[in-house]
Amino acid sequence: MKLLILLLLFQKTVDPAKLYREGKYYEYLNLFYSDSKYSRDPKYIALTSLAYLNLGNADSSWRYFKLLPAEREDLLTLEGLSFRLGELLWSAGYAKASADAFYVSFRVHHRAEDAIHRIASILDLPEGIITDSLLYGLFSPVEVALILPLSGDFVEVGEEFLNGFTMSYEGKFKTIDEEKISEMSSVSLNTLIVGPLKSRTAKYIEGIYRRPVFWFSPVSEYIPVDIQFFFSPYKTLRSETEFLVDYILDSMQITQIALLRDTSWIDNLYAQYVREALARRGRFLKYDIILANPLEFDSVAAEIDSEKVDLAIVSGLNSNSYFIYSAFKTRFSQKIIAGSSGWLLRLFQIPRYMINLNVASVPISEDFIIRASEELDRFEREFFAKYNYHPSDAGLLGYNFGQLLSKAKDNSIAGVLLNLRSLGSYVGSAGIVMEFSSGFRMYEIAGGNIEIRREKYGGEEEN
Repeated sequence: MKLLILLLLFQKTVDPAKLYREGKYYEYLNLFYSDSKYSRDPKYIALTSLAYLNLGNADSSWRYFKLLPAEREDLLTLEGLSFRLGELLWSAGYAKASADAFYVSFRVHHRAEDAIHRIASILDLPEGIITDSLLYGLFSPVEVALILPLSGDFVEVGEEFLNGFTMSYEGKFKTIDEEKISEMSSVSLNTLIVGPLKSRTAKYIEGIYRRPVFWFSPVSEYIPVDIQFFFSPYKTLRSETEFLVDYILDSMQITQIALLRDTSWIDNLYAQYVREALARRGRFLKYDIILANPLEFDSVAAEIDSEKVDLAIVSGLNSNSYFIYSAFKTRFSQKIIAGSSGWLLRLFQIPRYMINLNVASVPISEDFIIRASEELDRFEREFFAKYNYHPSDAGLLGYNFGQLLSKAKDNSIAGVLLNLRSLGSYVGSAGIVMEFSSGFRMYEIAGGNIEIRREKYGGEEEN
């Protein structure tokens, strides 16, 4: 009993800070937790964060660091707390928390230049683009904004996209009428944009864009120049096409290439990407064959010199691709055919055991291809039950982008960026493909099987 009384008297008279200064961190923590008054005092909260930091406990140090008032720069930098904690969090694998801690260090002017260097490294950004305003936008609370046609001729498309997005996105967002976009003179730096649905509007947004606004463009094929935080299925498709062409030229050692396509806008766009990717390498197509009807191929085939074609590219991006593939394969059975990731996403619609071709894509599993078909059926049922009409591609596209943002969701753009990098890529049941950090792979579809090519074409394959 006397010992207990003495212990209680000791706790009443000893200042926890004394124990901390003596390096007795465990004793300090015991005393800190013994009385709730300490947990209400910012000074002791800072010391508790430091105590855990000195003990190498990143989680607990970070938990108490976040309780410190933002205006108490003296406590945020006590014994280099903010910067040291950023380094401990990084070594422990907490990239987002580490970036947040380094941002605090920058904001309170403690080792600001070193903090910029660390943030640039964590977020994989060039140091030269980092400014005060960019960091403010990256680390302020993110605001999601959908830019859609909510009036005018395309209002039904905009509303259906919104309905699909609402079904899958788990968070708050605001809407901006695309038809009134001219009233928008600037974009807040902490904005995450989804939209617009028209290229004309995309060009307007490009004119008022400021880094680091995050911009997801669902359907506009317009790709702004030099906007680092811009993502779209078409930007990914262009990069994927460059990867495919490089693989054909470098690994397959093939330069005699024909392109077969129909008159659809997506095949015309894909042809543009193929020509640009070849021109980048100083190469050109041997043939660019446009078919208004796949049945016309036999009449066109007579003009093709088989000695001048070693490989044909067929996009796989529309329903005619399979018929074009079949027509070419029937006439030139020994020739190789290659195409986009669109082939993988159409495998549940076509007799894939009849397909033999090479495809470029982000990493994708055969299980996903099966699940995408099932998810599509489920979405259509749930959409009809909720809105009492059958969805078009606009509803499914909105649903997919809601899914993507839910996967990457964070309270800041810096966190969204890191989550996207961790995600690597996204493939939606609507057929959209988005690449963030995963790069691309070559897949070979042969006899109904999907195999990954890891070695150079013609060498020993590792499947």
